[in-house]
Amino acid sequence: MKTPRRPNRFTYERKLLFSLLLFALVPALVLIAVEMRRVGETIDFWQNPGVEGSLRESVSLAESSLAAETEKAAGRLAAMRRALGYPDGKDATASGSRPNGASPGGAPSRPEPRALRAAAEASGLDLVRVESHARPGGGEALLDFRRDGLPDSVRLDARTGRIAGAAPVATDRFVLAGGDTLVFAGGLLLPDGMEASIRAVREGYSFYERLRVYERYAKTKAALHAAVVLAVSALLALVASRILSRSLGRPIGALVEGTGRVRAGDLDVRIEGGSSDELGALIDAFNRMTADLKASRERLVRAERVATWAEAARRIAHEIKNPLTPIATSLHRLCKKAETLPPEERRAIEDLLAPMQEEVANLRSLADAFSEFARLPAPKPGPVDVRDLLEKVASLYREGTETRTSVAVASGTPPASGDRELLWRAFSNLVKNAVEATGGKGTIRLEAAPRGDLVEVVVADDGPGVAPEIRDKIFAPTFTTKPGGSGLGLALVERIVLDHGGTIALDPAPGEGTSFRVSLPAWRPA
Repeated sequence: MKTPRRPNRFTYERKLLFSLLLFALVPALVLIAVEMRRVGETIDFWQNPGVEGSLRESVSLAESSLAAETEKAAGRLAAMRRALGYPDGKDATASGSRPNGASPGGAPSRPEPRALRAAAEASGLDLVRVESHARPGGGEALLDFRRDGLPDSVRLDARTGRIAGAAPVATDRFVLAGGDTLVFAGGLLLPDGMEASIRAVREGYSFYERLRVYERYAKTKAALHAAVVLAVSALLALVASRILSRSLGRPIGALVEGTGRVRAGDLDVRIEGGSSDELGALIDAFNRMTADLKASRERLVRAERVATWAEAARRIAHEIKNPLTPIATSLHRLCKKAETLPPEERRAIEDLLAPMQEEVANLRSLADAFSEFARLPAPKPGPVDVRDLLEKVASLYREGTETRTSVAVASGTPPASGDRELLWRAFSNLVKNAVEATGGKGTIRLEAAPRGDLVEVVVADDGPGVAPEIRDKIFAPTFTTKPGGSGLGLALVERIVLDHGGTIALDPAPGEGTSFRVSLPAWRPA
């Protein structure tokens, strides 16, 4: 016993989603890994111990150079103060010295301007400023010396101890006996480019120190970017899988469901396609296959039914003909015997025998019809000119009736493949039924046109049509709506068409006449 197949949980939609995620995330992960490695290598390059040591030594050298310049300026400023007679220290009375320009009493006093300028010029400083600050506060500028040739942008601020546009300066103080404080400030301009070099070295070292913080920030930012890229890739893969599953999964699912219904015997299933790609072509092929299977099954069923009726007709004809022969012989003898009787008795007997003879003739005609249906010869295929065939059939009913019969054959209609005599018989029967349905006063149309590998012939009239409740019975032998009819006419037509590998159908048009559509294989020369 075959074990039933277990349902696969890894469905087509999940396979599609997994595949898209794989194709989207693997390249993204590779790019992210490369980018993270590049960021790490860049940071490691800048954090090289040799680079850090070089920057630190450069800062130390720059600060040493600046300190040496500042110390030189301080020494020259102190020498200038001493040259003016102000000794080291803040207590002028304790020194016992007498500065230039001191008062006759010997107490140190403010220096004279000419002495200050002369001392500044001899000090070797580029900028000198001397201020006198009284104890309560405030200050008075005694000297603001600038060496010749200095640009106006270079200014010395004794309070802040800086030279605008240059470097820090040296300052010195001396407290006079009267309580005022002399503030000396002096500075040397740095060599050209030295200040810019020192600033660049300091900024470079500061930037290098910030790299330590940036390392953590850069790696965090890179990881965040990687997470965003992965999330967006996954989202796009999910959206794409949903779109593709709808455009591919649903039609495939419909095909699977349709195949199951066909396997269960439902050949009326149709799948809506709508696309023009390979999947749409597959759906169209499936629909054509089910339509062909349905048509083949219908032909097979009808062929089996016709074959069954043919065998039944043969037996019926045999069963009818067997008793008909002795009955007809006996009636014939009775008629002969009645001829010897007196006239009145003879007429009485003939009146009794006449209906019996008529019924025997009807039964014989019915038996002949059944026998003809059962012994219908097999067709001998050959090319049949459809236009010529229909014209000859129509000509039989154009004379002696008021029926208007027209023939229209589309250009390019190929010959039909079949037995001309049998096809003539089939179409003659259809036209005969149309004439009877219209009472010999209607309109009958015979039309033919190519339909792929088939030749399609339509026989239509403007009679009362076929009632819906008897549409399924019209091709059954013995079924007839005409008094005295055998019911074998359309059954004979159906058998001839089926023996030719064709189909016959009644177009649905209740109340608008009757239209039979016959499809026959087109002739294809070997």
